[in-house]
Amino acid sequence: MRNRAATGRETGGGGVNSRGGTARETRAWLRQGITVSLLVLATSPTWGGAQVIEDKSFVTAAGNRAQQLETVLDAPVDEVWNLLTTEAGLRSWMAPVVGVELRNGGRWEASYDPTKEIGDPGNIVNEIVAFIPGRLLVLRVQAAPPEYPLDLELVRAARAVYELEPLDDGSTRLRVSGVGYGTGEEWDRIYQIGLYGNRASLEELHKRISSGPRDWGPR
Repeated sequence: MRNRAATGRETGGGGVNSRGGTARETRAWLRQGITVSLLVLATSPTWGGAQVIEDKSFVTAAGNRAQQLETVLDAPVDEVWNLLTTEAGLRSWMAPVVGVELRNGGRWEASYDPTKEIGDPGNIVNEIVAFIPGRLLVLRVQAAPPEYPLDLELVRAARAVYELEPLDDGSTRLRVSGVGYGTGEEWDRIYQIGLYGNRASLEELHKRISSGPRDWGPR
């Protein structure tokens, strides 16, 4: 049976945490486009979307939380991989400014401000910890905008894991996991915001596949 604590519900949803944050505040950060999801960078979320996104989060025998969301995307695995790991693919749904160095130790950088350039201070930066083309991507947050609402040193201790599985009908199962969570109120907050962000990003990815590239306007 899935442990409720792993879903983030034990944080109380709208309960106040040590920094005065609530679920409402969480959604506000996401809408402003500055919350770095631990797995996928959250864009403008569509709450209550119709896409099937399963929460399979769990707690290990050792008591460690693992966040895990799973969905099936109506696209072949190569297309999904490109949407997650190439600059053109990520710009088509995630952010208007994106830079990717697809190598172990490479940078996965983005900004929601179309006037920014890659390398500018205040950009969102992830390290590519490891990858297997078309199958696996592991990320670690390195840097975030100055207004980022979480303890960045704690967030850097977590890892984001994407697993892609091709299905017989030509679609792709995408499993997005977060590992390395600690305990305490700030970790609960990190977990909750990550869960919101990852679900919103999966909804955006579904939308990209069904409706085409996002128009960010002129740069």
